[in-house]
Amino acid sequence: MTTQFSAMYAGSQAMGVSVAGTAQSISRGGSLVSTGNALDLAINNDGFFVTCDSAATFPTPAPDRLKPKKRLYRQRLGRLFAGLSVDDSGTLQTGTVTDIQIKTGNIPAQASSSLIFTANFDASDDAIDRTTVPFDPTNSSSYTDSYTTTVYDSLGNEHSVCQYFTKTSDNTWEVQYTFDGQQQTGVPAMTLTFDPNTGN
Repeated sequence: MTTQFSAMYAGSQAMGVSVAGTAQSISRGGSLVSTGNALDLAINNDGFFVTCDSAATFPTPAPDRLKPKKRLYRQRLGRLFAGLSVDDSGTLQTGTVTDIQIKTGNIPAQASSSLIFTANFDASDDAIDRTTVPFDPTNSSSYTDSYTTTVYDSLGNEHSVCQYFTKTSDNTWEVQYTFDGQQQTGVPAMTLTFDPNTGN
């Protein structure tokens, strides 16, 4: 808050100053305080939140205690909290500002369809001879490294996919998989071959 002063005159004679009022600066942000409420929002930089009613949209530096009631709204003035929408793929739809809605129903589950995995393998690891040491997920000496990833089925249930990497010779690795701890029959091992010069 900024106090504003004005000069006092008696005719042409200056008589001092008086407080004309106070003004709130919207260009200076206050301190951010954690409230424990996920609907208490703040902007820690330039910009404004947007609220709207049936007639117009209004910028505001603070959304003023948002509460869910089918839609987010400014509690004190009753204006709806607004923003840009996204499509089903999560792509931001620019242009039209719309009311932000909180869906209270269950979100349909979507099964995992792919897995992106990145790892580095140590070229100095000892090779394991598959002719004498068959793969066994319960025997850690039958593979070199393992990595587990959580995936989901169409009902939203969690499952684990574990990848087992085995160095079988220089620059050559073998990959096996288990699903929820079980080996998958009919799924052959995958062979990875790396360039000794680039490591790719």
